[in-house]
This record gives sequence, structure tokens and C-alpha cells, in this order.
Amino acid sequence: FSLLAIIRHDHFFSQGWDLGMYDQIIWQYSQGKLAFSGFTHMLDLADRFRPILLLVAPIYRIFPSVKTLLIIQAIVISLAALPIYFLAIKIVRHKIFAISISIAYLFFSGVQYLNVDDFHEHAFLPLMLGGVFYFLHTKQWLGYWFFYIGALITREYVGFFLASIAIYSLFNKTPKKIVLTSFILGITWSSIVIFYVMPALGQISYKGFLGQDAPLQHELISLITNPTFVIKHLTSPAIKLQTV
Repeated sequence: FSLLAIIRHDHFFSQGWDLGMYDQIIWQYSQGKLAFSGFTHMLDLADRFRPILLLVAPIYRIFPSVKTLLIIQAIVISLAALPIYFLAIKIVRHKIFAISISIAYLFFSGVQYLNVDDFHEHAFLPLMLGGVFYFLHTKQWLGYWFFYIGALITREYVGFFLASIAIYSLFNKTPKKIVLTSFILGITWSSIVIFYVMPALGQISYKGFLGQDAPLQHELISLITNPTFVIKHLTSPAIKLQTV
């Protein structure tokens, strides 16, 4: 994964937007500064609330190069195969099948595209959410909360995902206190960050990500009330089905 991303960059296929933007942002964090983006002309935490980039900054300070970001991304994407493997072992108790599931994750089109699409904080989500599911299933709550918080600080909207996972956990005989805390914390975190913190830092108009150019709350309503809208985004482009 690292080699593929670096070869792509060395052959001039990487972009100023996004790789150059992240390079600028993380360089500022590595210098102990509050990152301001020359691309979006606002504080990075106002544009996208992603404090997890602060964890990348110390490594970048030692190895200040965009290739450092590409290598970190490839490592993090690959590491997500571990919780997927261990979770599969717990559920199916079959090593070959668990390995197959992990390999399927690594070769899924979305994962491959994420690895070669410059650098994005989304690369941390498979690892964080994989850890959440594994420790939820094994009921190891310290590990669960570690990855839960890691997921929260990856992007501002992830709290909504974690709230939906909390609902799922009701069917996994999870203690009700864990379910309720996970649900309330996820909804509260994302709501406060999106509707209060980011505007206070300079965000003017927060849009969703489903191609409607609509406010996030409108897209969330569409996901709930319009089943065809959900099916469309789960099945297109066609490569999603071709690589299942």
C-alpha cells in the first residue's frame, strides 16, 4: 500500500487539493500552531473537525514529507485488517474464513481507492470502527472506549455512526448503560461540534456529503425517510457491487 501510494505521488498523480492541503495543515500542527488552511481560507477545525491529525503531527515533525503522510495512511488502513480478523475468528471460529474476510477488506474497491486518493483522515476510520466492533463483541470496555473516542475525533459526523452502532449493540446483549452512554455521547458530540463549535471557529455553511449540496440535517432526513435514496448510494457506482 505504501509503495503504491508513493509511486503514484512520484509520477505526479497526487493533487494539491487534497494532499497539498493536508501537508500544509499537518506541518502547522507539527510546529505547534493552530492550523489555518490556505485552500479553504479558514481554520482547519472549522472546515472539518478532525483532531486526529494532531496525532500525525509528531511523526511528521521528525519526517517532514508528504511521503510520511502516505506511509502513515497505508499503515493505518492495513492495520484495520487485524480487528476484522480477530472479530471474524470470534464469530465463525474458522481461521481460513477469517483470513479471507480480512483479505476481502484489503482488496475492497473503497479501501484501495482510499489508499491511492492522496491523504485523508478517513483512513483512520476502518481501524477505529473495527476496534469498536471487536471490543464491543468481546465486551472489553476499556478497549471499546479507546477506539470509540478515536473514531469521534476522526471526523465531526462520526458520532452519528457510533450512535447507530449503539442501537445495533442492543442485539449483542450489551449492558444498557454502555448502549445509552454510547448513543447519547455520539449524538451529542456530533451535534455540538457541527452546529456550535465549527461555526464558532469560522464555518459558514456546513454541507452534507451525499451529492445533494444540502445541509447535513436534510441529508440525514433523506436517509431515514427515503429508502430508494439509501439503496442508490449503497449500490452505485457499480464497482461497489462488482467487488463485494
